[in-house]
Amino acid sequence: QPREWPARKGSLEAARIDTRPVFFHEAGSFLKSPVFDRYGLAAGDVIRGPAVIEEMDSTSLIHPGYRADVDTFGNLRLCQD
Repeated sequence: QPREWPARKGSLEAARIDTRPVFFHEAGSFLKSPVFDRYGLAAGDVIRGPAVIEEMDSTSLIHPGYRADVDTFGNLRLCQD
């Protein structure tokens, strides 16, 4: 049975682990992109691209003009911003 993720207590910056340049084809260049720890995200968090979300076995790349919303079960929903 899925378990609900808790809402954020504090700033989203607590889940930020790095910043690095990432090449995005649509920008034609490297963009300074925050990197977030997937396990540090909480329900209701919104991450706007460009950004990277890292976890043990996967990496999610959020392109410029898109965002990732974390739902109540911890799923990432990617959509245009």
